[in-house]
Amino acid sequence: MYVTVYRFTAISTGTNIRSCAAPAIGRLYKAYLDLLNLRDQAAQVAQETAAVSLGNLFQFGISRGLQLAASFTSVGTELATALPAATAQIPICGATAAATAGQQLNTILANVQSCIIQSG
Repeated sequence: MYVTVYRFTAISTGTNIRSCAAPAIGRLYKAYLDLLNLRDQAAQVAQETAAVSLGNLFQFGISRGLQLAASFTSVGTELATALPAATAQIPICGATAAATAGQQLNTILANVQSCIIQSG
């Protein structure tokens, strides 16, 4: 019986932590995916720049370079906001879930003890 109670509490705690931390982790993951996308775009620009004629190289490079720089700045800001938010939120979620789990466990064990006393 105790194994079932502890297992229920552990599953419930994990679910609570996941639910609580999901928004912060989601924003961090989105910023990470945006960064990967920019890496791919930068590689594409490098390939395209190699194929551009020398006369158009300067204009092409400046235009695409400015676009990428603005995007990197935006993603950098996104990461700079999302990372501290996630690292702050996750411990809060863990502490809240642990407190809730402790309360659930105490309630369940008190009910079990009451049943044992009443049937004893």
